[in-house]
Amino acid sequence: MPNSIYMFNSNGYLQGAPISLSKAQIEDHLIVVTWISDVAKGIMKQNSTTKSNDALLSAISDYSKFITIENNNEATSSVNSHKGKINISDYLKDEMFANIDNNFKLIFQSLFDVLKEGANNNSSFILDWWNSLERQNNALIINLGIANLTSDGGIKFSILTAKINQHISSGFDFFNPLDFKKSIEISTLFLTCNYLISEFETNKSDIVSQLMKSKINLPKVITT
Repeated sequence: MPNSIYMFNSNGYLQGAPISLSKAQIEDHLIVVTWISDVAKGIMKQNSTTKSNDALLSAISDYSKFITIENNNEATSSVNSHKGKINISDYLKDEMFANIDNNFKLIFQSLFDVLKEGANNNSSFILDWWNSLERQNNALIINLGIANLTSDGGIKFSILTAKINQHISSGFDFFNPLDFKKSIEISTLFLTCNYLISEFETNKSDIVSQLMKSKINLPKVITT
């Protein structure tokens, strides 16, 4: 897709963005979302009863000095059970499309098309991304995101995080219909945030230091 770029970090956070973002801006944004994920994990370690969605919201609203959650600091969440045939990727795509702005839909559709084509062709991009996904017991955690520049020198980004309490063996299975004999549960959280690049740069050294202390490698842009 000539107008978009796709990349993921070591936590499996998959990001789509237009090529108007520079490689440095995209790498910095991946540092932001990697740090958010690391803070959320720390919150859950401190209190084992904290749910992953609540930890993610707290990581942004309580610990970030520069990120704002849009829509009056609110997120959209859902928990649904399914039995029988379902294409999980289509389900998550519908969840994303129900929440994102129209100007984000083309970016996400491009990302979705690349993923589906890669899954059907068993591409190395899909294999690397699939192997990087987080697993919690038998549940699969998937984080999809979109980012774009704003007119005031910032980054606006949306995140859809999903927890699927079912083993899925491959990216090919994720992008094609599966027939579940037993009911599966899919929980999702969607939120849109923004930050000024200048404010991130002010906090970048502290964020990088924290990631290094957590022994997390800084993300690199991986494109298709």
